[in-house]
Order: sequence, then C-alpha cells, then structure tokens
Amino acid sequence: MFPGDSTQLTADEKDTIDAVLAAYGHLNGQQLSDLSHNERPWREARAGVADGAPSTNEVSPDVMQDFYSAMQSAASA
Repeated sequence: MFPGDSTQLTADEKDTIDAVLAAYGHLNGQQLSDLSHNERPWREARAGVADGAPSTNEVSPDVMQDFYSAMQSAASA
C-alpha cells in the first residue's frame, strides 16, 4: 500500500503503529478529520477564522508537543 520497507522499523515503531491502528483504524477520513479538528492545537491555529474558511495559519509544533505529551502522560497514569 505504501512504499518503504517495514522490516526496517524498530519494535517500538511497530508498537506505535499497532497502537494507532487499534485506536483509530476503524474511523474513516471524515471522522479522523473531525477528531483532529476538535483538538486544542487545531482550534488554537484556527482561532478567529470562520468555520470552513481557508487558512494558512500554522499549527504550532510547541502546542502539538504540549498537547500530545499531556495526552500520553494521562494515558500512562
């Protein structure tokens, strides 16, 4: 399906892929889009932009790091 050599993945990388597929593999593209667009990094980047309006606002890497690190910490607790 995708180019690349999966035999080059580490065990941790394979575990991460398996976890993502287990959590989100049942969702279609629209559901994944809706899910991600309701998360803080997306909402902050779109602040002040009308729904459906195009935008070139950047989703901040720092905000993503903070948000997803907090999610990971909460899941590990």
